[in-house]
Amino acid sequence: MLFRSKQTHSNNYALKILETTFLRSKVHADLLTLQEHYQHQLFHLTITWINALGSDDPAYVNQTFTRFYIQELCPYLLQVHRANRFNRYLQPVTAAFIESGDPSNKNLYRQGNCALLHHHVLIAAKGSVAQRLHSICGLNTLKKALVPSGKNRRRQHLYADQVCTSDLKQITNHDVQIPYASKHLWHSGLDATLTFNYPVPWEMFHRSAALPITTSQVVMPVVELSV
Repeated sequence: MLFRSKQTHSNNYALKILETTFLRSKVHADLLTLQEHYQHQLFHLTITWINALGSDDPAYVNQTFTRFYIQELCPYLLQVHRANRFNRYLQPVTAAFIESGDPSNKNLYRQGNCALLHHHVLIAAKGSVAQRLHSICGLNTLKKALVPSGKNRRRQHLYADQVCTSDLKQITNHDVQIPYASKHLWHSGLDATLTFNYPVPWEMFHRSAALPITTSQVVMPVVELSV
């Protein structure tokens, strides 16, 4: 019985290695295909969260990111009010990996203010969405772009208010930057990985590539997540 128990553990360990390696390799390959054949540009976003009640719970922090992405970041990138099913092909392809510990970029960590759990986010976008991402590349630019000051501030920025720091960069070295985002996937687990518009809807991109995009088509896409 003891031998079988060890063998089962060994099999589970090997399966976890295979699953983790497969996902990381597939994300890498799919992003490069989008860049090389579908005119997408690639970005890496590191985002930390304010140290508050629940910020040490991976499920809670993932839920915060999901709502932030769907309700605030995507509407900003597409310049619309909410998600719908009519233009999913315009939505970025995104994978977010949760990680625990201080970000390697010490400018992103403010002791006592930022929670240790944070996200590394890979984004593939094209057209005006990519241009808007370019416009907010930099350190701690995300919250400033999403949350207007003064009288224009509204409750809709509830989740952006929970952002502590951010760093958005265009990916220029995919062999380093793409694997870096998921380097702790082994510890967090596949179930903790968040994806939006992924797996890549290749057939939809094939169809949309042949269609001119008009202003009337710029509507937010569906995200297959309930929040």
